[in-house]
Amino acid sequence: MRKPFKIVKRDNGEIHLFGNHHWKKLDYKIPDWNKEEENPGFESCFNYLGRTYFLSEFMRVDSFSPFYKLGGIDFHEYLNDSFFSGILVHYSNCGDGIKVYTYIS
Repeated sequence: MRKPFKIVKRDNGEIHLFGNHHWKKLDYKIPDWNKEEENPGFESCFNYLGRTYFLSEFMRVDSFSPFYKLGGIDFHEYLNDSFFSGILVHYSNCGDGIKVYTYIS
């Protein structure tokens, strides 16, 4: 297993963050679930750990979220893989790139 770049201590346990702080470029593709439509639209997406993720799959992080300012990083969206793990996304200020991290609690 990879070594986490940061371990965040919380009242109810620890959250391990994995990532490399590199910016990923956003791409635009037609999701599989839209290909059957008459006029399928392109959506923002990125590749991470061998899978394509579409930004429409993610939930917004608000100020009451446990991921808000986690480990000194302002995360904007998240996607759960399980009850204890998932993916966190941080957008660039100009909106053309993202930083992606895996979390495990």
